[in-house]
Amino acid sequence: MWKMIDWTPEIDMWSLCSTSFLQGLGLGFVFIPLQVVSFATLEAKYRGDAAAILSLIRNVGSAVGISISSFLLVQSTQIMHARIAESVTPYNRMLQTGGASLFWNDLNPAGLEGLNAEVTRQATIIAYANDFKFLLWVSMPSALLLLLLRKPGARPAVAARPAAEPEHAAVLD
Repeated sequence: MWKMIDWTPEIDMWSLCSTSFLQGLGLGFVFIPLQVVSFATLEAKYRGDAAAILSLIRNVGSAVGISISSFLLVQSTQIMHARIAESVTPYNRMLQTGGASLFWNDLNPAGLEGLNAEVTRQATIIAYANDFKFLLWVSMPSALLLLLLRKPGARPAVAARPAAEPEHAAVLD
């Protein structure tokens, strides 16, 4: 996430691929140990149910996380658009000279449309950077919690039941 804060639409392919590769590698180093720790202390008969519950929690957590980050992205885009648009006035010297006065002429509808498109583009870039900062701050404490994980102790294998005893007999006792 730290590397993604600086991304713009002009990102080069190497930065995109290397960051995505490292992110995928990091997820593997997080979720595999999490699975091992989650199931290591459970008896074998409970592992199927535990896998279902863990999968449910991960899916719901992912959905909530995506919803929150999407909300923050849209909100930040709107706020940044409003802040940037505050400085877009006919009295702004930067908009009165050079190519800006030709392309973003406020007397021309196409110029206003182009100016709004550029303000929206810049607001979106800032909003994504803010979203990546948020995700960085959320993931850092989670990553630090991994340091608290310890190797689980070995559990003895489940003893096989005698063949004569029906499986439902334990429930009736």
